[in-house]
Amino acid sequence: MVGPCGRPTFGDPRACARGQLEAGSLVSESPGFRPGQSKGGPSCLRIPGLAPGVSKDATRSVVSNHRAYQLYAHITWHTWKRVGCLDLEAARDVSIAVASAGRRASVSILRTAVLADHVHVLVSFRPDTRLSDFIRLAKTISAFRSNSRIPGAVRWARGFFIASLHRRDLARVDEYIARQYQHHRDRIPAVKRLRTGSLTPGASPGNTGGEALRLTPGASPGSATAPRPSAAGRA
Repeated sequence: MVGPCGRPTFGDPRACARGQLEAGSLVSESPGFRPGQSKGGPSCLRIPGLAPGVSKDATRSVVSNHRAYQLYAHITWHTWKRVGCLDLEAARDVSIAVASAGRRASVSILRTAVLADHVHVLVSFRPDTRLSDFIRLAKTISAFRSNSRIPGAVRWARGFFIASLHRRDLARVDEYIARQYQHHRDRIPAVKRLRTGSLTPGASPGNTGGEALRLTPGASPGSATAPRPSAAGRA
């Protein structure tokens, strides 16, 4: 569809290719009229690629603010030499670090699974987001938190794995990550406790049961000595 000036109008597909918003591209609607005046009477300037009467300022927000994307990825990384160094506390640190890195890198976390030697994350991300920055932040924050509590507790291997996904594959991958504890029962982060033996109820700290211990006067709790056998016992 061609307008009075011989230029393609908004209804012509060529208008989308040629009708770019450029400074100084305003032309009068009808030949023979004063610039800016059309046959309809009111002042109206026509911009190539736009319908008559539509100004550049009126469409700028509609054109520039339109953002639609469907970008998804399945990300994994593992510990140094696949050592199962992630206990329950370290796994919490990783989950917190992944959420924090997602906020900083504009990455939406859809699902996370932290095992003793590797991590699975399902994400949605923006076109201008670098997933390598997100992974670097997640590794750094989690290692800092865990190693601040126990030096050398967590050490990550270099690199990562990323697989881009179609929207129809999200449900399948989400279920796969959610069932990681069923797939790898031997890699569930364990609760590490201080191994002090089974304490006897009512006994002093350090008393692990069995023969009763008596505290040495002036000694600290836990440094107890066993009662000496009687003379009859020695005989």
